[in-house]
Amino acid sequence: MSAIPIPLSQLPQPPNASVVTSQSVSQLHEPTPNWPRKICKVCGCRAIGERYGVLSCTACRSFFSRNKENPSIGQCEWNGNCPNYKWVRCKPCRFRKCIEAGMRVQRLNYQYPHPSPDNAENSISHSSSSLSKASAQIKASGFKTCAVCGKDPTGFRYGVPACNACGQFFGEAQKKQPIGDCKKEGKCQLNRCIPCRYRKCLGAGMRHEKKPAFPRIPPGTAIVHEILAAHHHICEYTEEKIKKVVVKEYPWTPDKNTDQKTNRLYAWKVYSMQVVRDIKSTILFIRQLEDNLSSAEKAELVKEHAFKMHVVRITLALSRNGLLLPDGRLIDLEFFKAIYGEQLAEEMITFADQALNIFKLDDDGFAMLLTMCFYSEIADNNLVFFRIEAPQALKNLSQEYRRNFIRWCDNNKAPRTFRNIQMMLDRLKQLDELHKTNVIDFLRGNAEHFSRKTVFADVYLSRY
Repeated sequence: MSAIPIPLSQLPQPPNASVVTSQSVSQLHEPTPNWPRKICKVCGCRAIGERYGVLSCTACRSFFSRNKENPSIGQCEWNGNCPNYKWVRCKPCRFRKCIEAGMRVQRLNYQYPHPSPDNAENSISHSSSSLSKASAQIKASGFKTCAVCGKDPTGFRYGVPACNACGQFFGEAQKKQPIGDCKKEGKCQLNRCIPCRYRKCLGAGMRHEKKPAFPRIPPGTAIVHEILAAHHHICEYTEEKIKKVVVKEYPWTPDKNTDQKTNRLYAWKVYSMQVVRDIKSTILFIRQLEDNLSSAEKAELVKEHAFKMHVVRITLALSRNGLLLPDGRLIDLEFFKAIYGEQLAEEMITFADQALNIFKLDDDGFAMLLTMCFYSEIADNNLVFFRIEAPQALKNLSQEYRRNFIRWCDNNKAPRTFRNIQMMLDRLKQLDELHKTNVIDFLRGNAEHFSRKTVFADVYLSRY
C-alpha cells in the first residue's frame, strides 16, 4: 500500500530558508545583450564602464558615490568576516571591497579652477582634505595604520592598507629588480634604505598584481581570462572563499522515527533553496560566455546540464564530512544521503575526491570544466527543445572552447590538465544518468509537494 502524499505545507519549515520566487529560467536569461562584456571588479556582475578608476556596475558605482565622502561609515558587526552572501548588505565590508578593487575619491578637473598663484593654496587644501577623508574611510573599515610604516592609510595598495608613499615605493621597486642587499645588515632607517623598506613591504603582505594585458594575448585565449575571472568573482565555492567560511552545524538531521520518504521530501524542501541560488549564480557565469545562442536555448541548456554544473560548483565544499554551504552551515553526510540517496551521494563524494586529490583541479580547472559542461552534447530525447542547427552549433562551440582551453593550459598549467578535465566531464555524464534515475524520478513522482511556479520546478520537474 502506497503512502498517502504529505502536503509540502505540512512539513516543518527549513531554518533560514529564503523565499523562492516564481521566476523561470528563461526569464533569468534576459541580460542586456549590448553591454560590454566586462566584469565589475567589486561584485563580479557586468560592468558598465570605468568609474572612480575601476570597472564597475551601476550598483557598486552608486554605493561608492554615496559613501565616499562619509568618514563615519561604521564597523562590521561580523568583524570583517561577513558571510559571502551578506557582504553586499554590510556597508563597511562593501566599502572595503570597493577600496580593495581600486576605487579612489577623485575630483573632476572641470569643477575647480586650474592651479595658479592665486588659487594654489585652495588646491593644496582640497587635496589634503580628500586624503584625510580617504584615510578616515579606511580606518572606519577596520584598518588603522599603514601596514608598512604605521602612518595613516589612504587606500589599499598591492593588497594591504597603505599610505601613498609606501604604495608608490613598492610599485617603483617592482620595476627595478633586483633590489640588492642592505649595507648595514638591516640596522638602518627604514625610509632611507631601499632593500629594508622593500623587505618590510613584502613582510606586510604586499604582492605585485599581475593584470592580464589583453591586447598582448592571442584572440583565442582572451575569453579564457574573462571566464576564469568571472568564475572567481561569481562562484561561492572557490578556494579563497571557502577558507573564510566559519563552519557551524545545520540545525536538522533526518529523523529516525520518520519514514524515509518524509525525511527525503523535507531534505529537498530545504536543499531546493540552495539549488535555486546556485542556478541563478550559474546563469550569471554563463552570461560571460561568448556564443551565438539565444536566451531560450541557453535556458534549455541550463535545464539539460543543471545537475552536472551544480556538482562542479560544489566539489570544493564536498567531502566525507558532508556539504559545506556558503553561509557556513554543514549538511552532514546523513542529511546529504537523504537528498541524493546513498548510492549517488557516495559517487558524488568519490568524484570530489578524485577531482581534488588525484587530478588536482583548482579554481581555474573548475571554471573550464563548468564551461565544457554547459556546451556538452544534448540527449536525443531533448533535441525537440532546440532549433535544428543548435546541435551542430553546440559542437562547434565546444570544439572552439576546447582548443582555447588546451592552448591556455599548455602555457599556464601542468601537463595533462585539460585531459584531466575531459576525464572529469565523462565521469559527470555517468553521475547525471544516476541522478535522473535516483533523484529526478523521485521528485517527479512527488511533484504535488512542490510549487510548479519556481526556478526549481522549471529545471527539475518539467523535463526528462
